[in-house]
Amino acid sequence: GRQSGMSLPEAVNELLSDKSALRWDANERYYEVLDGARFESGFNQLRKTRQKHKDGAVERPFSRMHNFFTLEWGDKWAKTGTIFRPKDPRHFPQGNHGGGQAGRDASPSVLKRVKDEAISPQPSPRGDKKPATTVRSPFAVDCAAEAGAG
Repeated sequence: GRQSGMSLPEAVNELLSDKSALRWDANERYYEVLDGARFESGFNQLRKTRQKHKDGAVERPFSRMHNFFTLEWGDKWAKTGTIFRPKDPRHFPQGNHGGGQAGRDASPSVLKRVKDEAISPQPSPRGDKKPATTVRSPFAVDCAAEAGAG
């Protein structure tokens, strides 16, 4: 097993699953830290196997971020509101990261989720009436048809 700790971009990618800690903006192609403390603790857990240097000193968890990311906004990586951008497009969350996952990442549900967020960033004030569904349904049908055809 690969329990030797994740590469830095992998760890950041993994943190997207905690939607309250980090988000990826697919249009702008950057990460936005939504909760600095959560982001830092999650990051430390993913990277803890790599923390010790040969001399026993503990590496600062974000000391190598600048090798992979550009800090666009903010002065610390793990700070609420910080925005950073992968230097290498291969480290973008979508598309072909992780080799074999490429097909799954491009699945209709992912595309649909992105569209949902684009159309309705905030929950509708009218409760369960979601006006956006009518707009979105043609896309959903297309995606389903493509998925079935493949």
